[in-house]
Amino acid sequence: DTCVGVSWETEGAHVVRATVSPVEEFPLSHPAALDPNTKTCLGLGAGADAETFALPASGRSWDFETGACSLATLTGGELLFNPGGNTGSSFANLGKSRTSRAVVARDAGGVSYLVLVNGARGDASGGRVGVEIAGRDLADGSSRSNNAGNTRATLLHPKTPTVTSAVGACSLNSASAEDCFAFDSVNGQAALRWAWDARAPEGAVLGPFPGTGACVSMRWELGVGVDAVEIG
Repeated sequence: DTCVGVSWETEGAHVVRATVSPVEEFPLSHPAALDPNTKTCLGLGAGADAETFALPASGRSWDFETGACSLATLTGGELLFNPGGNTGSSFANLGKSRTSRAVVARDAGGVSYLVLVNGARGDASGGRVGVEIAGRDLADGSSRSNNAGNTRATLLHPKTPTVTSAVGACSLNSASAEDCFAFDSVNGQAALRWAWDARAPEGAVLGPFPGTGACVSMRWELGVGVDAVEIG
C-alpha cells in the first residue's frame, strides 16, 4: 500500500510524524459514486446505486449548473474535488465543519494531487483561512530543481483571472472578505486565502506531483470559523 509521510508542529511544539493513505477511490459520498449523470460523464455507467471507482487520470464531470458534462477535461485531483457547479454538490462531502482539510489524491496512473477543502457543505456559518505552501516540487524546474521532471505542478483550482504570481500580495491573516490566490511556479510557492459564506465551502487543487518522492511544506493561518487542521 502507498503511504504519505506527514510531520507537523504547533506553536513551536515538538514535531509529530505520521503516515496517511492517499485517496485513490471516489468516496461513497461523492457524486461519481452516487449520481447517474456524473457516472455517465466519466464513462462509469449510469447506475443509481452507490459504487466505488478508482480515481481516473482524467475525465469530464457533471456540471450541476449547466445540466451537462463539463466542457473541460479534468485531472483526477480535480474530479475528486468536484468543482462541478453549485456549492451544494461540490467538494463531495470531503469537507468537515470548522476544519481546513488537506488530502493527497492519487489517480489510477500513479500521479498525485494535493486537495484542500475548507469548511463543510451545509455549515451554518462561513469562515476565513489562509494557507502557505512551498517546496521544490511546486517549482517548474527552470530556476529550482525538483523531483517531478516533466510533471510540472500548478494551481489547478481555483482558476480565476485574479490568480497572481506575487505570493506576497496575499496576506494569510488578512481580515478581508475577499479571496486571494497566488502561485509562483518559478520559486515553488503558493499563498491562498479564502473567505466564504455559510453553506459555501471553498478549497483548492494543486498538482500533478510524481507518485513518489514529492515533498511540500504547509503553514496555516486560522481565521474565524476554522478551529482545526486535518491531514488525510
